[in-house]
Amino acid sequence: MRRRKGNIILIFIMLMFLASTVGAFLFLVSGTVRTMTSSLNSTKALYLAEAGLNKGLWYLLTPIAQGGMGIHWRPSNHSENFGSGSFTISVTDSIVDDKVVLRSTGRAGFDERTVQFSLKREGLPLAFDYALFNYDGLGLLGNTNVWGDIHVVDGNAYIAWPCDIEDGEVTVAPGYSVSGNGEYEVGETPDPLPQMPSIDHSYYDDQIAQVYSGGPNVLIGDQNFDDYNLDGQTIYVSGEVELEGDITGGGVIVATGDIDISGARIDPNTTIISKDDVRITRFPSIQEGSVIYAKDNVSVGGFFSRPVIHGSIIGEDVALLGPMDVYGLVYSQDVSFNMTFIFDQNIYGSIVSRAALDLSGFIGNINLHYDQSYLPSIPPPGFNTSLDIVPGTWVEI
Repeated sequence: MRRRKGNIILIFIMLMFLASTVGAFLFLVSGTVRTMTSSLNSTKALYLAEAGLNKGLWYLLTPIAQGGMGIHWRPSNHSENFGSGSFTISVTDSIVDDKVVLRSTGRAGFDERTVQFSLKREGLPLAFDYALFNYDGLGLLGNTNVWGDIHVVDGNAYIAWPCDIEDGEVTVAPGYSVSGNGEYEVGETPDPLPQMPSIDHSYYDDQIAQVYSGGPNVLIGDQNFDDYNLDGQTIYVSGEVELEGDITGGGVIVATGDIDISGARIDPNTTIISKDDVRITRFPSIQEGSVIYAKDNVSVGGFFSRPVIHGSIIGEDVALLGPMDVYGLVYSQDVSFNMTFIFDQNIYGSIVSRAALDLSGFIGNINLHYDQSYLPSIPPPGFNTSLDIVPGTWVEI
């Protein structure tokens, strides 16, 4: 009997030893599987983050008309599923230089990894290196003063007394001439010859198309915004818009009809887009980083007006009427000036126009100052700029 009890105890001990050994083995295997799974998910998350970088780069470098988002795309949280995981893309403008930061976070299981690199923006076209760049013929008459260079692509330049070109030269393409009894110096023909820049309207057309697509975010009928906080939003209006008072918060206003800026004070980084005309009158103050775009005409100033505008003015036709202070760029197929007031008209930056241009400051002065510091560091949507990856900026964060 004692021997049988001893055998039972021995068998029990052996079974316990075997169970503990198997349990330890299973625990070890389970831990190894968990470690391998976590390692696999971590690696997968890294590959997903890289896929997000590649997709984000494609979005940025592909125009909207070709299915991309264009170089002005700035998502803060764009997510897409990919395989058994996902990635989230963000694009931001660096606050310390002229670079764009593309960041992507990949997710697989409970693991996520984030990588980024920087892209360098190519600046504005060479035409904006001039105080006045004109495609067709140019005539400067009356009290017109220019500080900076002038270039005419396809025509002659005529500069009459008392026009004065200071701190710059006048150049034309081969086969054309510079004449007149004003004060100027003729420079050598640039090599290579700068070309008239074109503008890609895809970004603006896409914004206008959003209005026609309808939806709960589209306001129907004419709108008046007086002391309105945009708060970084895009406002779509099927109709005309009038802006008055303080327009704060930055953002985008898109309208299918005319937009009247009547003495409004507009915060920095505000974009105004009209399918028809934009009229800027009275004493408005439009601050840095603004973009004023009209599919047809932009008119600035007029009787009892002196607008102050910091930013970019872009339109099929741009009419500068009366006294004003503009700090930035003016781009149009046809820029016209009407200076019949005693006060001065001051443009600090650059004017680029395709049509033949006559500047006639017969009573007041038209003063054009080339000043690169007022040109936008980030070109407005539509100009043929590019983004190039900056070597050595890839980093996992």
